[in-house]
Amino acid sequence: MPDTRRVACCKPSEVRGALALVVGPSGAGKDALINGARDCLGDSGPYYFARRVVTRDRTPASSEQHTPVRKSEFDQAQAAGEYFLHWQAHGTKYAIPSRALEELRSGRVVVANVSRTILTDALRHDDDATIIQVTASASVRAERLANRGRETAADVADRLSRSVSIECLGARIVTIDNSGSLEFGTEAMVSALRDIASRRRAASGERS
Repeated sequence: MPDTRRVACCKPSEVRGALALVVGPSGAGKDALINGARDCLGDSGPYYFARRVVTRDRTPASSEQHTPVRKSEFDQAQAAGEYFLHWQAHGTKYAIPSRALEELRSGRVVVANVSRTILTDALRHDDDATIIQVTASASVRAERLANRGRETAADVADRLSRSVSIECLGARIVTIDNSGSLEFGTEAMVSALRDIASRRRAASGERS
């Protein structure tokens, strides 16, 4: 089961849904768990799995189902206000399209893979957001990063050494250790998302 804890106060919000912000270091296996949860729960009904826009082509080794765009296209869309959230890391730009905010307002659980560096911005949109922190041992992460063949050895070392604190951001934090089997990690992710949907229903007075 996931390890769940609560940290300091949240900001007010009028959204009807709930944000599930999936974060974690490179190689933790976030995309694999998101894909597994999508397969299990479906991308309709109470859940909306946001597809990221990324200024990077897809590769056979990548498990992320992102939308690849050129940097010029990304910048134009950002300027036009087409992104709910956006950030840059390791020379690549990422965004969550504005549809995610529409789905959040409509009452759905919006699952989004985001950077830990923009959590403060994301939490302004939901006073009961949940941060799902996916972790894995350093050795497992190193093996996964090497297997996907996207980074140089120096890049892998840089990603393994990178640390971003997510303490005291005013949100519920669920930690999933994904060092083991994909099945175990996926079960923990599905459990966390079902808990979020259940809390949203209870808060809005809906029946299960």
